[in-house]
Amino acid sequence: MLFQEFGTDCIGKEKLYSIHSSYQTSLLNVSLAGITFPDNRYRIYKAADAYVFEYVCSGKGHISHQNKHYTVKAGDFYLLPRRINCFYYADNLNPFKKKWFNVSGTLVSSLLDLYDINKEEVFIKNIDVEGIFDNILSTISLPNKKDSSFAHNLLSLISLITDKEETIVNSTLAESISEFLDKNVESQLRLNDVARHFHISRAHLIHIFRETYKQTPYDYFLKQKIKLANEMIINTNMQIQEIATKLAFTDSHHFSTAFKKFNGISPKEYRNKHHKG
Repeated sequence: MLFQEFGTDCIGKEKLYSIHSSYQTSLLNVSLAGITFPDNRYRIYKAADAYVFEYVCSGKGHISHQNKHYTVKAGDFYLLPRRINCFYYADNLNPFKKKWFNVSGTLVSSLLDLYDINKEEVFIKNIDVEGIFDNILSTISLPNKKDSSFAHNLLSLISLITDKEETIVNSTLAESISEFLDKNVESQLRLNDVARHFHISRAHLIHIFRETYKQTPYDYFLKQKIKLANEMIINTNMQIQEIATKLAFTDSHHFSTAFKKFNGISPKEYRNKHHKG
């Protein structure tokens, strides 16, 4: 029997969580999530287009994959490959209770590559990550929270199961952010826009960027705009107002103020100083 309870769907011994649309993008797509309660009839044959992350809270279960057989028990985390046939089921005498989510997207794939996790094999490790699963399950029915994003929890989970420092991912993510800012240097971006694009909070965005580049993303973005403005002033005949507009400054006064902050002189003085005629 299917029924609604506190924003979740329950089917027999399994509770399926409703997933907010903000968690379903090409970068990060949570397709299913839930809790499986002890039931020795539980059987799943999987070849889904998603990676399956699961944590065993109690009991035991079994996994069959490419003629290999595994037993998982309370305290075990396991990751099932994407698009590869797996058969997994509850132990007959001591069926497991588990928390889980299915996720795909370019961010997930990149994180698994970065942490050298074989995406074609079952990954199992005895490690207490139930708190991270609880954080994920408690938020996915709601709009993607800036201070508790799925991406941040996923990053923490993968760094823990591989015993690698989170700073590795932070550095790589900071590089991706700088590339994104570079590509959008002629746009009017706000920090909230950038944080939303990478599915992280504004505070986390500033922290990891400053950790890698020793400056805020805002200062970096402004410097990139001024660098491009320098080139335009020297190598084109564009008016100062045109350059300000092209680089998405609110007006020429705002542009001139920012320009003078970095160069020490006004745009007009800079052009006169570097005039090639």
